[in-house]
Amino acid sequence: MEIRDAEEPELDRLMALAGRSHRSSRFYSDGGFPVERCDALYRAWVERGFSDPEWGLLAALVDGEPAGYMVHSGVVDGEGHGELGAVDARYRGQGIGRALHVAMFHVLMERGSRTHRGILSAANRPIVRLHERLGFSLDATEVWHHKWYETGGGRRWR
Repeated sequence: MEIRDAEEPELDRLMALAGRSHRSSRFYSDGGFPVERCDALYRAWVERGFSDPEWGLLAALVDGEPAGYMVHSGVVDGEGHGELGAVDARYRGQGIGRALHVAMFHVLMERGSRTHRGILSAANRPIVRLHERLGFSLDATEVWHHKWYETGGGRRWR
């Protein structure tokens, strides 16, 4: 396995992985967001990690094939932020998620991070357990609600 900054030839495959990897998120779970818009959201998140100079996109490669990714944003006031990550289902359980996180922590420390904060979905038990094994402690719990209003022009999210 190799972990490094993603390169242009891998971007489409990493974006495709993002578009199919976050089905437990609040956007898919809501039911009011069209699936294709949710897919596009996660693909755009990965693209921003690649193209925004303040952000970053790490790729995990197995035999040269993209097996996972980790998007991170910039360091603000000494705090690094993991944004989004996924491991292809064919490669889960092999330590790739952990390796991506550790690599990201090193990148963020090189950029001046002294602490790290991530926002996790409680519905994604594997990522919660990974963070616990990496020594994270629970900082806060939030509940997000979506409400849809019927309007003359269709459903609107408020």
